[in-house]
Amino acid sequence: MAEQFSEDLLIEILCRLPIKSLIMFKCVSRSWNSLISNVCIPRISSMSSPLSGFLFRFSPMTPRMDYVSYSDEVITDNDATSNGFVEAYSSLLPSKYSPYHVVNCCNGLILLVSESVCRYYVCNPAIKQCVAIPKARAHAKAHNALIAFDPHESSHYKVICFPNSLHCPAFKTPELDIFSSETRKWIRYTIPVEPPLDKGSNWIKHNVYLDGMLYKLTKSKQLLIFDLKKLIARAIEVPEKDKTDTYGFIGVSKGVLHYANSDGSSMLIWQLDYRTEAGCFWILKQSICFRDLIAEHPDGWMLYDRRNICMCKPYAIHPTLDIIFLGLPRKVFIYHLKTKKLELLWTRPFERQLFWGQYGFYLYSCCFIMLDDFSKGRNESTKLGTLTEETNGVELETVSDDREDIQIKPDEFFKAGRC
Repeated sequence: MAEQFSEDLLIEILCRLPIKSLIMFKCVSRSWNSLISNVCIPRISSMSSPLSGFLFRFSPMTPRMDYVSYSDEVITDNDATSNGFVEAYSSLLPSKYSPYHVVNCCNGLILLVSESVCRYYVCNPAIKQCVAIPKARAHAKAHNALIAFDPHESSHYKVICFPNSLHCPAFKTPELDIFSSETRKWIRYTIPVEPPLDKGSNWIKHNVYLDGMLYKLTKSKQLLIFDLKKLIARAIEVPEKDKTDTYGFIGVSKGVLHYANSDGSSMLIWQLDYRTEAGCFWILKQSICFRDLIAEHPDGWMLYDRRNICMCKPYAIHPTLDIIFLGLPRKVFIYHLKTKKLELLWTRPFERQLFWGQYGFYLYSCCFIMLDDFSKGRNESTKLGTLTEETNGVELETVSDDREDIQIKPDEFFKAGRC
């Protein structure tokens, strides 16, 4: 019967199905499997997925994460929801290399690391799939890392490590180790920065990926912008950097990079504009006066400490709505930028405080892209120090047993879809 429909019409029909039904229909035939895997699921994933929840960590003594489910209408803050989500993706990982630390989360994919063996894993909780990233021999210890992924661009992702951790010495060009799920290789690149970092740079752990660019704040209050396509970088000053002692926060909303910082009395939110040929510049989007919050909202007093100083910081920016999430070590608030409405999202007991604060608070949204299994076929790697002709990068050697512990544990409907 499907032969009576054109391929375009069949795609339109399939893309309207629930995701579980769509995956099950992969076993109808090889042509359907290919069509659903290569066309339908990427198209569905490229649509803006609503914000599903938040991942965060309370204690530096344990790698366990907590999770709060969120939607624009309902906030679900209970232990059952938290434990269920965390245990679901944790069960996909090989138990022999636990514990695992969540390193980063980007557009539905979670990057984890087993520090005992310095192995990175990429997990997609929405379809209950997890893959081990081939281990580079040069990675003798876990580095500052992140995952760069945008389903609007591609179904492939990149895992990026900073070999020099969170510090770049003076006059030294930063290095990035990049693993591409498309090429299945680790490549070390030397990324020139303009203007040069003549005083060195200490980097903030938090990262943002947008439109092929990697954004990273420094403790000298600069914004480093790494162009992952052209393999160049530049450093720009953050706005009004001398008016506060804190480093600020970056996030993405409506496809635009935002920067927010507070001085204890107010919070300024800026957005980065690329429309001029001369380069990018900051535009002030909104100013939030904390005194007004106290006067207008019953929960506003909770933003202040005993010294009558507002200690809240920007924790996250909603990816599609005019909302910013303000945080304290034990509380997170929702602030609506247009209506100026303040809501308490959740609170925790005194003994449970957010570890890493605003830099360890990850947004999560569902993604239905299927991850490549790197255990299928071996990808011979050149040895460390060999230049790749097309990129002038240095390909890193992977260890010989780097695929033995790869785990993919799909649930029953996903297993049916892969038959």
